[in-house]
Amino acid sequence: MDSQGPNIPDLYRDYASRTEALLNETQAFPIHWGIAGGAKTSDGIPKDFFRFDADRLKRLIIRAEHMIRCLIIWMAWIYLKSGDISPSVRRFPSSREPMLISLNPAESPEKSPVHPDFAARNLPLYPSTAGAFHVSLHDRESDEPRRTERQQKATHQRTRNDDILPKDRLIERLARLPDLFASIESRAQRLAKVWAIQLKPRIKAYRVEMKNRLDNIPEGKTMPDLSGLERPELKPLKCEEPPPRFLKGAEPEERETLTHLHAIAREAAELFTQRCG
Repeated sequence: MDSQGPNIPDLYRDYASRTEALLNETQAFPIHWGIAGGAKTSDGIPKDFFRFDADRLKRLIIRAEHMIRCLIIWMAWIYLKSGDISPSVRRFPSSREPMLISLNPAESPEKSPVHPDFAARNLPLYPSTAGAFHVSLHDRESDEPRRTERQQKATHQRTRNDDILPKDRLIERLARLPDLFASIESRAQRLAKVWAIQLKPRIKAYRVEMKNRLDNIPEGKTMPDLSGLERPELKPLKCEEPPPRFLKGAEPEERETLTHLHAIAREAAELFTQRCG
Protein backbone atom coordinates (compact mmCIF):
# COMPACT_ATOMS: atom_id res chain seq x y z
CA MET A 1 0.00 0.00 0.00
CA ASP A 2 1.03 3.56 -0.61
CA SER A 3 2.96 5.10 2.31
CA GLN A 4 1.43 8.52 1.56
CA GLY A 5 -2.04 9.55 2.68
CA PRO A 6 -3.99 8.63 5.81
CA ASN A 7 -2.78 6.51 8.67
CA ILE A 8 -3.54 2.88 7.78
CA PRO A 9 -4.49 0.63 10.75
CA ASP A 10 -2.50 -2.57 11.22
CA LEU A 11 -5.74 -4.55 11.07
CA TYR A 12 -6.42 -3.18 7.59
CA ARG A 13 -2.92 -4.16 6.47
CA ASP A 14 -3.50 -7.66 7.85
CA TYR A 15 -6.70 -8.12 5.84
CA ALA A 16 -5.07 -6.62 2.76
CA SER A 17 -2.30 -9.20 3.12
CA ARG A 18 -4.85 -12.00 3.39
CA THR A 19 -6.59 -10.72 0.29
CA GLU A 20 -3.33 -10.65 -1.63
CA ALA A 21 -2.64 -14.26 -0.57
CA LEU A 22 -6.06 -15.29 -1.92
CA LEU A 23 -5.32 -13.46 -5.16
CA ASN A 24 -2.07 -15.40 -5.55
CA GLU A 25 -3.88 -18.69 -4.95
CA THR A 26 -6.56 -17.77 -7.46
CA GLN A 27 -4.07 -16.70 -10.12
CA ALA A 28 -2.33 -20.09 -9.91
CA PHE A 29 -5.55 -22.10 -10.18
CA PRO A 30 -5.80 -22.33 -14.03
CA ILE A 31 -2.21 -23.59 -14.28
CA HIS A 32 -2.98 -26.51 -11.97
CA TRP A 33 -6.56 -27.31 -12.96
CA GLY A 34 -7.11 -26.06 -16.52
CA ILE A 35 -7.47 -28.58 -19.37
CA ALA A 36 -3.91 -29.04 -20.63
CA GLY A 37 -4.91 -29.55 -24.27
CA GLY A 38 -7.68 -26.96 -24.25
CA ALA A 39 -7.84 -23.35 -25.37
CA LYS A 40 -5.38 -20.88 -23.87
CA THR A 41 -4.93 -17.13 -23.66
CA SER A 42 -2.12 -15.37 -25.49
CA ASP A 43 -0.13 -15.72 -22.27
CA GLY A 44 -0.65 -19.47 -22.19
CA ILE A 45 -3.28 -19.49 -19.41
CA PRO A 46 -5.79 -22.35 -19.84
CA LYS A 47 -9.36 -21.23 -20.51
CA ASP A 48 -11.10 -24.63 -20.55
CA PHE A 49 -12.04 -26.46 -17.34
CA PHE A 50 -14.01 -29.41 -16.13
CA ARG A 51 -17.29 -28.13 -14.74
CA PHE A 52 -16.22 -29.11 -11.23
CA ASP A 53 -13.06 -27.02 -11.45
CA ALA A 54 -14.78 -24.11 -13.23
CA ASP A 55 -17.17 -23.86 -10.28
CA ARG A 56 -14.23 -23.89 -7.84
CA LEU A 57 -12.46 -21.14 -9.77
CA LYS A 58 -15.60 -19.01 -9.90
CA ARG A 59 -16.04 -19.26 -6.14
CA LEU A 60 -12.42 -18.21 -5.59
CA ILE A 61 -12.86 -15.18 -7.86
CA ILE A 62 -16.14 -14.20 -6.18
CA ARG A 63 -14.47 -14.29 -2.74
CA ALA A 64 -11.45 -12.32 -3.96
CA GLU A 65 -13.68 -9.67 -5.55
CA HIS A 66 -15.73 -9.35 -2.39
CA MET A 67 -12.65 -8.97 -0.19
CA ILE A 68 -11.44 -6.19 -2.49
CA ARG A 69 -14.93 -4.62 -2.34
CA CYS A 70 -14.84 -4.65 1.48
CA LEU A 71 -11.33 -3.18 1.57
CA ILE A 72 -12.44 -0.32 -0.71
CA ILE A 73 -15.37 0.51 1.59
CA TRP A 74 -13.13 0.32 4.67
CA MET A 75 -10.50 2.53 3.02
CA ALA A 76 -13.16 5.07 2.01
CA TRP A 77 -14.02 5.46 5.71
CA ILE A 78 -10.32 5.77 6.59
CA TYR A 79 -9.98 8.59 4.06
CA LEU A 80 -13.07 10.40 5.34
CA LYS A 81 -11.99 10.07 8.97
CA SER A 82 -8.54 11.42 8.16
CA GLY A 83 -10.01 14.51 6.50
CA ASP A 84 -7.90 13.68 3.45
CA ILE A 85 -10.74 14.24 0.98
CA SER A 86 -12.73 17.18 -0.30
CA PRO A 87 -16.27 16.29 -1.42
CA SER A 88 -16.79 16.49 -5.14
CA VAL A 89 -19.61 15.71 -7.53
CA ARG A 90 -19.15 12.81 -9.87
CA ARG A 91 -21.33 13.34 -12.90
CA PHE A 92 -23.12 10.41 -14.45
CA PRO A 93 -24.64 10.49 -17.96
CA SER A 94 -28.29 11.49 -18.03
CA SER A 95 -30.80 9.18 -19.64
CA ARG A 96 -32.23 12.26 -21.34
CA GLU A 97 -29.00 13.12 -23.11
CA PRO A 98 -28.80 12.21 -26.80
CA MET A 99 -27.11 8.88 -27.43
CA LEU A 100 -24.07 8.76 -29.65
CA ILE A 101 -24.91 5.26 -30.88
CA SER A 102 -27.60 4.87 -33.49
CA LEU A 103 -30.58 2.81 -32.36
CA ASN A 104 -31.81 2.20 -35.88
CA PRO A 105 -32.41 -1.59 -36.04
CA ALA A 106 -31.29 -1.64 -39.63
CA GLU A 107 -27.90 -0.28 -38.54
CA SER A 108 -27.50 -2.49 -35.49
CA PRO A 109 -24.55 -4.88 -35.80
CA GLU A 110 -26.56 -7.51 -33.90
CA LYS A 111 -29.00 -7.67 -36.83
CA SER A 112 -26.24 -8.27 -39.36
CA PRO A 113 -25.83 -11.90 -40.44
CA VAL A 114 -22.71 -13.71 -39.31
CA HIS A 115 -20.19 -14.15 -42.08
CA PRO A 116 -20.45 -17.79 -43.22
CA ASP A 117 -16.67 -18.29 -43.17
CA PHE A 118 -16.57 -17.05 -39.57
CA ALA A 119 -19.61 -19.10 -38.56
CA ALA A 120 -17.89 -22.24 -39.82
CA ARG A 121 -15.08 -21.71 -37.31
CA ASN A 122 -17.56 -21.96 -34.38
CA LEU A 123 -16.07 -18.96 -32.57
CA PRO A 124 -17.90 -16.51 -30.26
CA LEU A 125 -19.33 -13.54 -32.15
CA TYR A 126 -18.28 -10.96 -29.54
CA PRO A 127 -15.05 -10.72 -27.50
CA SER A 128 -15.48 -11.83 -23.90
CA THR A 129 -15.29 -9.18 -21.17
CA ALA A 130 -15.02 -9.40 -17.41
CA GLY A 131 -18.05 -7.19 -16.89
CA ALA A 132 -18.20 -4.20 -14.57
CA PHE A 133 -16.90 -4.38 -10.99
CA HIS A 134 -19.27 -2.78 -8.49
CA VAL A 135 -18.45 -1.73 -4.93
CA SER A 136 -22.13 -1.83 -3.98
CA LEU A 137 -23.73 -5.25 -4.14
CA HIS A 138 -26.87 -5.58 -6.23
CA ASP A 139 -29.94 -6.61 -4.26
CA ARG A 140 -30.06 -9.86 -6.17
CA GLU A 141 -26.56 -10.75 -4.95
CA SER A 142 -27.74 -10.70 -1.36
CA ASP A 143 -29.61 -13.95 -1.94
CA GLU A 144 -29.08 -17.14 -3.86
CA PRO A 145 -29.66 -16.57 -7.59
CA ARG A 146 -33.10 -17.72 -8.72
CA ARG A 147 -33.46 -20.21 -11.50
CA THR A 148 -35.45 -19.18 -14.53
CA GLU A 149 -38.42 -21.19 -15.75
CA ARG A 150 -36.35 -22.42 -18.67
CA GLN A 151 -33.59 -23.60 -16.31
CA GLN A 152 -36.14 -25.38 -14.13
CA LYS A 153 -37.54 -27.22 -17.14
CA ALA A 154 -34.06 -28.35 -18.13
CA THR A 155 -33.47 -30.33 -14.94
CA HIS A 156 -34.28 -33.59 -16.74
CA GLN A 157 -30.77 -33.42 -18.22
CA ARG A 158 -28.29 -33.69 -15.39
CA THR A 159 -25.03 -31.79 -15.71
CA ARG A 160 -21.80 -33.70 -15.23
CA ASN A 161 -18.72 -32.53 -13.38
CA ASP A 162 -16.50 -33.82 -16.19
CA ASP A 163 -18.17 -31.61 -18.80
CA ILE A 164 -15.49 -29.41 -20.39
CA LEU A 165 -16.51 -25.75 -20.35
CA PRO A 166 -14.88 -22.72 -22.02
CA LYS A 167 -14.50 -19.99 -19.42
CA ASP A 168 -13.19 -16.95 -21.29
CA ARG A 169 -15.17 -14.44 -19.20
CA LEU A 170 -14.06 -16.06 -15.95
CA ILE A 171 -10.43 -15.78 -17.04
CA GLU A 172 -11.03 -12.09 -17.84
CA ARG A 173 -12.31 -11.58 -14.27
CA LEU A 174 -9.30 -13.46 -12.97
CA ALA A 175 -6.90 -11.33 -15.00
CA ARG A 176 -8.25 -8.03 -13.65
CA LEU A 177 -7.93 -8.97 -9.96
CA PRO A 178 -4.36 -7.64 -9.54
CA ASP A 179 -5.38 -4.28 -11.05
CA LEU A 180 -8.44 -4.08 -8.78
CA PHE A 181 -6.28 -4.80 -5.76
CA ALA A 182 -3.68 -2.22 -6.78
CA SER A 183 -6.39 0.43 -7.26
CA ILE A 184 -8.06 0.02 -3.83
CA GLU A 185 -6.77 3.32 -2.43
CA SER A 186 -7.53 5.42 -5.52
CA ARG A 187 -11.00 3.89 -5.85
CA ALA A 188 -11.67 4.42 -2.14
CA GLN A 189 -10.62 8.05 -2.27
CA ARG A 190 -12.91 8.77 -5.24
CA LEU A 191 -15.74 6.85 -3.60
CA ALA A 192 -15.37 8.73 -0.33
CA LYS A 193 -15.77 12.03 -2.19
CA VAL A 194 -18.87 10.83 -4.03
CA TRP A 195 -20.51 9.35 -0.93
CA ALA A 196 -19.79 12.46 1.13
CA ILE A 197 -21.37 14.80 -1.40
CA GLN A 198 -24.40 12.54 -1.71
CA LEU A 199 -24.97 11.92 2.01
CA LYS A 200 -24.42 15.33 3.57
CA PRO A 201 -27.30 17.21 1.88
CA ARG A 202 -29.65 14.23 2.32
CA ILE A 203 -28.90 14.01 6.04
CA LYS A 204 -29.29 17.78 6.39
CA ALA A 205 -32.69 17.62 4.67
CA TYR A 206 -33.70 14.74 6.95
CA ARG A 207 -32.84 16.77 10.05
CA VAL A 208 -34.75 19.81 8.80
CA GLU A 209 -37.82 17.68 8.13
CA MET A 210 -37.50 15.93 11.51
CA LYS A 211 -37.33 19.29 13.32
CA ASN A 212 -40.31 20.54 11.35
CA ARG A 213 -42.41 17.56 12.39
CA LEU A 214 -41.30 17.79 16.02
CA ASP A 215 -42.18 21.49 16.10
CA ASN A 216 -45.57 20.94 14.49
CA ILE A 217 -47.18 18.05 16.32
CA PRO A 218 -50.91 17.99 15.42
CA GLU A 219 -53.30 19.10 18.13
CA GLY A 220 -54.40 16.20 20.29
CA LYS A 221 -51.30 14.16 19.42
CA THR A 222 -48.39 13.54 21.76
CA MET A 223 -45.99 12.23 19.11
CA PRO A 224 -45.11 13.54 15.65
CA ASP A 225 -46.05 11.64 12.52
CA LEU A 226 -42.76 10.14 11.32
CA SER A 227 -44.23 7.97 8.58
CA GLY A 228 -42.13 7.97 5.45
CA LEU A 229 -39.22 9.66 7.21
CA GLU A 230 -36.07 7.58 7.25
CA ARG A 231 -32.57 8.68 8.09
CA PRO A 232 -30.32 8.31 5.03
CA GLU A 233 -27.96 5.37 5.40
CA LEU A 234 -25.04 4.04 3.43
CA LYS A 235 -25.54 0.31 2.84
CA PRO A 236 -23.35 -0.79 -0.05
CA LEU A 237 -23.24 -4.41 1.15
CA LYS A 238 -27.02 -4.74 1.61
CA CYS A 239 -26.87 -7.82 3.89
CA GLU A 240 -25.45 -8.39 7.38
CA GLU A 241 -23.33 -11.35 6.30
CA PRO A 242 -21.73 -12.36 3.00
CA PRO A 243 -24.24 -14.00 0.65
CA PRO A 244 -24.19 -17.80 1.12
CA ARG A 245 -22.85 -18.41 -2.37
CA PHE A 246 -19.81 -16.24 -1.53
CA LEU A 247 -18.93 -18.71 1.24
CA LYS A 248 -19.80 -21.94 -0.55
CA GLY A 249 -16.86 -24.34 -0.58
CA ALA A 250 -14.63 -22.06 1.52
CA GLU A 251 -12.38 -23.51 4.19
CA PRO A 252 -13.27 -22.54 7.80
CA GLU A 253 -10.43 -20.00 8.00
CA GLU A 254 -11.46 -18.45 4.66
CA ARG A 255 -15.09 -18.24 5.82
CA GLU A 256 -14.02 -16.53 9.03
CA THR A 257 -11.80 -14.04 7.19
CA LEU A 258 -14.49 -13.11 4.66
CA THR A 259 -17.22 -12.87 7.30
CA HIS A 260 -15.12 -10.65 9.58
CA LEU A 261 -14.01 -8.40 6.71
CA HIS A 262 -17.62 -8.06 5.56
CA ALA A 263 -18.64 -7.01 9.08
CA ILE A 264 -15.82 -4.46 9.25
CA ALA A 265 -16.88 -2.97 5.91
CA ARG A 266 -20.50 -2.73 7.10
CA GLU A 267 -19.38 -0.92 10.24
CA ALA A 268 -17.17 1.38 8.16
CA ALA A 269 -20.20 2.32 6.02
CA GLU A 270 -22.23 3.06 9.17
CA LEU A 271 -19.43 5.23 10.59
CA PHE A 272 -19.20 7.00 7.25
CA THR A 273 -22.88 7.91 7.49
CA GLN A 274 -22.47 9.14 11.08
CA ARG A 275 -19.50 11.33 10.18
CA CYS A 276 -21.39 12.88 7.27
CA GLY A 277 -24.27 13.69 9.62
